[in-house]
Amino acid sequence: MANSKIKMKFWGEKGNGKFLRCSNAGNEVSRFPTEVKYEVRCSLGHFQKYLQDMAKLKLHVLDSRNDKALGTVTINLLFFLKKR
Repeated sequence: MANSKIKMKFWGEKGNGKFLRCSNAGNEVSRFPTEVKYEVRCSLGHFQKYLQDMAKLKLHVLDSRNDKALGTVTINLLFFLKKR
């Protein structure tokens, strides 16, 4: 996985999303961060509703040399939400 990068894009996010690297990736992808932060500009209730509507976040694992897809990871966001 030394040459892999991860593409992440939230529902409704403009542009191509964000690229990340695994914390154990090689120097080939060092230009990509290992974490990303988003500023949430709405109430907690609205944000929870957004995550419920989105339900899943897909991470696309790509070969950084040619952008060939290596795999996909799906995160079920509903597991992280508190039940009301």
